[in-house]
Amino acid sequence: MPVCLLVMYLVLITPLRLTVCLSHAGETRLLVRVQVWGIPLTWRIRSKRLRSGRVTTLLRKNRPPREAPPDTGRRIQVVAGAYLRSNRARAFLREHVRLLSLEALVCIALSDAAKTALTSGLLGALSRLLSLGMQGRVRVQVIPAFFHQQTTVQARCILFLRLGTILFTAALAGAAYLLEKREHPSPRAKEA
Repeated sequence: MPVCLLVMYLVLITPLRLTVCLSHAGETRLLVRVQVWGIPLTWRIRSKRLRSGRVTTLLRKNRPPREAPPDTGRRIQVVAGAYLRSNRARAFLREHVRLLSLEALVCIALSDAAKTALTSGLLGALSRLLSLGMQGRVRVQVIPAFFHQQTTVQARCILFLRLGTILFTAALAGAAYLLEKREHPSPRAKEA
């Protein structure tokens, strides 16, 4: 019994360092790195819009491209909706996740030079307002790119949290989802 409690305690206090790097210039590249007890786990994701309008996703470079299943978006909506409607889960996650750094470089390229200048000036001012309250942890640089064809974005965010934070947040959001389902059953359940 004491060994079980010790293992459960170690799982709950397991430190996680999450690094997400995003690059968008024609195609979107995403690098997700999770460090658990100092051991890095890395996933590389690349998506590209084809001429037909479909978006293909390549997970790790040695796998062939595949299309995302159509019901994945619905699953994400259900999970995100349960989390967003649960005030306790959001508050708990906000209290226990620490932002170590956020760096972004945005090169604005629009069809008109005046629009490019105004947009980059507005976003630059907003980014400076954002970084004022973050004590140097947030650095966003907005640059007008008058001679480029498209806007590019490069961002890197590092968060620190514990595995127990994710588990407790999921439990709180799940409880809120079940309570909501009990109070407001779906129309399909009423018909049956």
